[in-house]
Amino acid sequence: MSEMLQGIQADDGAAVAAADIPKAVTAGRLVYADGATQVFAIDGRTTYTERG
Repeated sequence: MSEMLQGIQADDGAAVAAADIPKAVTAGRLVYADGATQVFAIDGRTTYTERG
């Protein structure tokens, strides 16, 4: 588990508590079924990459 996510309790499919959203979305990168990726920065920026 990412150190950034320590202390966050979550079940698959459950809503993330509002206070935990900044940690949850900046802890790693999302990988979509088509191979595209998305990374969220703590300052609100996001980087979406498709096709490499």
